[in-house]
Amino acid sequence: MPIREHVFKSPLDALRLALADNAQHGLPLTTWDIKRNIARFSAEGASLEELSGLLSMPIKKLEKLGSMTVAVVGKRGKKELKPLKRGMECMKGKTVTVEAYKAHEKHDRGVSVLALIRELQHRLEAKWLDLERAEIQDGLKELKTAIEGCLSKV
Repeated sequence: MPIREHVFKSPLDALRLALADNAQHGLPLTTWDIKRNIARFSAEGASLEELSGLLSMPIKKLEKLGSMTVAVVGKRGKKELKPLKRGMECMKGKTVTVEAYKAHEKHDRGVSVLALIRELQHRLEAKWLDLERAEIQDGLKELKTAIEGCLSKV
């Protein structure tokens, strides 16, 4: 495959080329990828109309995906809107620290809390856990403490 070298006038120009190239290879972007690109485009002052054309996606869908944001407070109190993964609707429009957002990116899987509860409940009731492993035992104890703390506020 030949190598192409590009010199870009702005980060937005590089993003435009990356998205255009991505659209040609046939591997679809994940919803998370799309949300991050909406945030990048917005931060660079580009329009959703342009992104809609690059992604071949309706503007209404981009608007809906782009509305799932949280304000991340960084250095010197500066706030930046960042996308949220699916299942985090309760955080929409709220403010979090950089550390909390990084934990969201790393740990949250884009699954609703109810789905996670149901899956864990199923595994517990079916005894589909390796309770011989110390880290599983410790994790369940930590989870119990977290659940008790959460329910004490209800």
